[in-house]
Amino acid sequence: MRKTIYTGFTLISLLLFAGACSTPTRYQIYSYDMLFGKDTLRNKEYVDAKRYFQEASGLSIDSAPLIYLAAVEYKMNNIEGALTYLQEAEKTGIDRTLYLRTLGYKALILFRIDREKGVAALHDYVNYYRRQYPLMSIEDIREMLQTGQIDNKRLDELIDEQVSTYEQEIDQFLSDGTGFYNGRGNRIVP
Repeated sequence: MRKTIYTGFTLISLLLFAGACSTPTRYQIYSYDMLFGKDTLRNKEYVDAKRYFQEASGLSIDSAPLIYLAAVEYKMNNIEGALTYLQEAEKTGIDRTLYLRTLGYKALILFRIDREKGVAALHDYVNYYRRQYPLMSIEDIREMLQTGQIDNKRLDELIDEQVSTYEQEIDQFLSDGTGFYNGRGNRIVP
């Protein structure tokens, strides 16, 4: 009888332990939401991207989902919503790997609200980007700033391309230590 009870308790304990191990943690859910959010944003599925980033935002107090929510709201042409998320992210503290995205979308958002503030924010973006990972397309943005003739559609495309390339390089370095940021003295800090 004792052996049966002992075996029963052992079996129940093992099942509970296995169940606990298979339950995803908050961080795992957050990571999945961020991953799927980025994928859906890249595929221009903004409603789904927003849902994933909102779920991630509820699981973490960092600024990453808020910055992506600002980008999604901008893409959905909700400039006020984009500005709100951006300001909330800035209060939370910007993750250094997302600082370029923050500066880029801040410039795009502010251009829609106040051209002068947008130009100032775009100068900040260009100055930061030139020190980090400058694709040659940064010269197109610098030329727009110098001439004062800003093509909003082209600016949007350029910033998206630059930010995406930068973040892919950061992700590559963080995952396997290779790529542009492989210890050659390149910085990823603001």
